[in-house]
Amino acid sequence: MRNDSAALRRQRRQWYKAEARQRLGQGQTLFTLILSSLVLIMLTVALTVMVDGFFALFDFGVISVDPPAEDALAAARMALLVFGLLLLLMPLWYGLRGIALTAVCGESCGTGQLFSAFDSIRTLFRVWRASLWIAWRIFLSFGLLFALWWGVGLLDFPLRAILLPGAVLLTPILLLPLVGTHLLFSIMHLRPYLGVFAAIRLSCRLAWRSLWETLTLRLSFIGWFALAFASAGVMLVLYVLPYFILADTAYVQYLLARAAQPITISTEEKNHVQ
Repeated sequence: MRNDSAALRRQRRQWYKAEARQRLGQGQTLFTLILSSLVLIMLTVALTVMVDGFFALFDFGVISVDPPAEDALAAARMALLVFGLLLLLMPLWYGLRGIALTAVCGESCGTGQLFSAFDSIRTLFRVWRASLWIAWRIFLSFGLLFALWWGVGLLDFPLRAILLPGAVLLTPILLLPLVGTHLLFSIMHLRPYLGVFAAIRLSCRLAWRSLWETLTLRLSFIGWFALAFASAGVMLVLYVLPYFILADTAYVQYLLARAAQPITISTEEKNHVQ
C-alpha cells in the first residue's frame, strides 16, 4: 500500500466523517444506533451490578469466609466480570458493528441486528474466539504498561527522574499490541468466509499499514468525546458514539476495498517520478 500525502489522508478523513453524518441524518439509523447503544450500556451496568451484588454477600457476612480467602474472592469477582463481558457483551458489540455496516452501505438497519452473533452457534463461537484474542491483546498491553510504570515507581528519585522520559516514550510502543483490535469485528462482517485467525491476520496487517491514519482519525474525535464527558455521558449515547462507529466503519470499508485492489500508478505520477 503506497504512502499518501497528509492532505489526501485529511481529505479521506473528512469523507469518512461526512459519510457518517449523512447516515445519521436518517432518523431510523440514528434511532437504531441510540437504542442499541443504550441496550449495550444497560446490560453492561446490569452485569456489573449482578456480580457486585453476589460478592456483596461475602462482604456483609451473609456468607462467611476466612480472611485469607478475601484475595481469592477479589480475583474470582474480576474473573467472573471479565468472562461475563467476553461471553455476553462482546457478541453484542459485534452486532453493533453489523448495524453500523448496514447503515454505511445505505441499507435499512434494525435493533434486532444487535443480537446477530446469537443467530448460529458457529457465528457465536467465532465471535468468542475473536473476543478472547482481543482480551489477550488488552491484557498484554496494559500488563506491560503497568509493569513499566510500577517498576519506575519503585526506583529512587534520581534514577526515576532519569528513566522517566524513557518510560514516557515506551508507553505508546507498549500499546502497539492493540493494533488491529478495532478492525476485527468489522472485517468479520465484511469477510464472513474468513476464519477467525485469517481475519485477525488481515486486521493486524491493515492496521499496521494505516497506523498513522487510524491514529489521526481517533484524535479527530477528542473534542466530541470531551463534549460527551461534559454532558455526563448523555451526548455519548445520543450522538457521539453513533457518529464515531459509523465513521470508523466507513474507514474499515475503505481499507478493505483498497487492500483488494492492485496498486496502480497514473501517468502523471510516472512522469513525476521520471
